[in-house]
Amino acid sequence: AIPEEHGGLGLGRLELCVLAEEMGRAVAPIPFASTLYFFAEAIMIAGSDAQQAAVLPKVAEGAVIGSFALSEGPGAPTAQGLTCTFDGQTLSGVKIPVTDGDIATHAVVVAKEGSGASLVLVDLNQPGVARETVKTLDPTRGHAKLTFTKAKGERLGAAGEGWTVAEQVLDRAAVLIAFEQIGGSQACLDMAVDYAKNRYAFSR
Repeated sequence: AIPEEHGGLGLGRLELCVLAEEMGRAVAPIPFASTLYFFAEAIMIAGSDAQQAAVLPKVAEGAVIGSFALSEGPGAPTAQGLTCTFDGQTLSGVKIPVTDGDIATHAVVVAKEGSGASLVLVDLNQPGVARETVKTLDPTRGHAKLTFTKAKGERLGAAGEGWTVAEQVLDRAAVLIAFEQIGGSQACLDMAVDYAKNRYAFSR
């Protein structure tokens, strides 16, 4: 889905849905969703031309693994409930759990800035970032607790307007995650049918 000018194939939503279905059919334990459905999508929606040119080619070639840091613990996240803050240059706070945050090189972080929320692009390989692997119910994707202490970051889009973009990212990702579930469900059904047709019990 990365635009051709940034080294991608420029695939549309339909092609992404097909890819997502096959990822789900294989239960592929790779950071495809985190990097493409969330991280790259946020940059393609809100990133400046310079930010897109700096990051998207590296995503296309596999040099950047992305994550999307929204949750700060139990309960549905809200713009008013954010405690992770961005002062225009640095990020401070905790995000947990962050899908593929244990292996990601970069993250788009949803943080409070002023009276609103902003999206912040952060390099996770810097002194102001600490990671701690956490266990969740999903063994196919790694998760982490990310702690930011005056970590340097770049805002994506306008200050305080990141929540609207975050909702767009989540809505689009929901469709692709649903197609992953379709692929996985079909694989389960195929296995069950195959077992039923070939099962032997009491010599029959």
